[in-house]
Amino acid sequence: GISVGWSWGYGRSGAHHNLIEQNHVHHLGYGVLSELSGIYTLGVSPGTRICNNLLHDTFDYKFGSWGIGLDEGTSETVVENNIVYRHGYGIGLHYGHENLIRNNIIALIRGHDLLGVGRVDGPTTMEVSGNLFYSNCGLITAKPWADGKILSDRNLFWDTTLQDQTDLAGNPLEDWQADYGTDLHSLVADPLFVDPERGDFRLKPGSPALKVGFQPLDLSSAGLYGEPEWTGLPDKVVHPDYTPELRAVERPLNSFADDFEGTAAGDPPKLATLSGQTGGASIRVSDEAAAAGKHSLKFTDAAGLEATWQPHLWYSPRLPRGYAELSFDVRLEAGAKLVVGWRDWRGAMLGGPHVELIAGGKAKAVGKDVCDVPPGKWLHVVMLSGVGALTEQGWKLTITPAGGKPVALTGLGMENDGFRQLTWIGFISDANGPAVSYVDNLRLRSGRTAEGMR
Repeated sequence: GISVGWSWGYGRSGAHHNLIEQNHVHHLGYGVLSELSGIYTLGVSPGTRICNNLLHDTFDYKFGSWGIGLDEGTSETVVENNIVYRHGYGIGLHYGHENLIRNNIIALIRGHDLLGVGRVDGPTTMEVSGNLFYSNCGLITAKPWADGKILSDRNLFWDTTLQDQTDLAGNPLEDWQADYGTDLHSLVADPLFVDPERGDFRLKPGSPALKVGFQPLDLSSAGLYGEPEWTGLPDKVVHPDYTPELRAVERPLNSFADDFEGTAAGDPPKLATLSGQTGGASIRVSDEAAAAGKHSLKFTDAAGLEATWQPHLWYSPRLPRGYAELSFDVRLEAGAKLVVGWRDWRGAMLGGPHVELIAGGKAKAVGKDVCDVPPGKWLHVVMLSGVGALTEQGWKLTITPAGGKPVALTGLGMENDGFRQLTWIGFISDANGPAVSYVDNLRLRSGRTAEGMR
């Protein structure tokens, strides 16, 4: 919408003392382009202020639709009193120093960071204070702010999904404060907006936002001003009827069930993201076999694929703490190998509970043999684990052959020690040639206690 600066990094810059205020920037991209911002800056820009702007509805094709994008080297810039909502990302700094992010509302970001920092450098990268962070996807920020170079305090955090369990990069606020020494006077609380889904971010009486020193915003005058025939022109524009595609990362599925009965044979599953369907490989609902009902999900592997881990699919929960239970029925035909893994994708890939099923061989849990996997026979698999601090307890795997007795292992270790949040569940057809597997009655449950999972 607005672009200021053209000097990559910390090199000499002609941009300084720019005032970007009272703009109404909205409905950009429409899913055609990636890496776009309502307001975009680049390079060192002393004395620059971005304030009192209303920025909303930026839709990217694949990545990078920031409300305010502070790109490489942005420094000595003040961002305050802005309302940023319904973007792919909120306010983001690639890298820079001496930036101030103050008294902004950042809300309803679609599955990514409300405030993100790429690289932390300089004496003080950023000071963050008095902001209201309001999420509806289980995520405030994916990566911890580190090294003491981001000074953050007197902010208010709230996620409508996690509510009083709202966290920062998998940390409850008290752990975030203890581990990073930051946000010592910040709160987790509902800011009590009047109607955020309709873009009304006025505060109701008694809003706890006032406790962190937030100054209420009135941006009703942002945008065009002057004669009515001029200010009324935007109302005459007919915007295309566009609804951004909800990719899996933007729709956290913390609890779901799919027996594939409601999906036609030959169609892809409704809730998953698919990859690697080339060269004869595919993942489709099938009526060839089922553990119950008439349908199941068929994985067809093929020879000559670029990677043995294709094809695969994944689901995208967003569970920072509590318990999760994944259960499913599975049947492997001769030559098939299916891998089911949980991962924490917050920067690096960190593996958690992990099961390998090899037709005619064994089921293995993080390298340990569990039971035989006879070709053409259904097995029922249950994976139960705590997340967050509860990962230290290990996890439990139970496999029950059709008509047989269950085999259970408890206290199993994670694939990687750093696994904390559950953000990815993958089913991977890992055969090195033609093979078929079926999955049915897939269910994910989650809850704050193992007994309270829904």
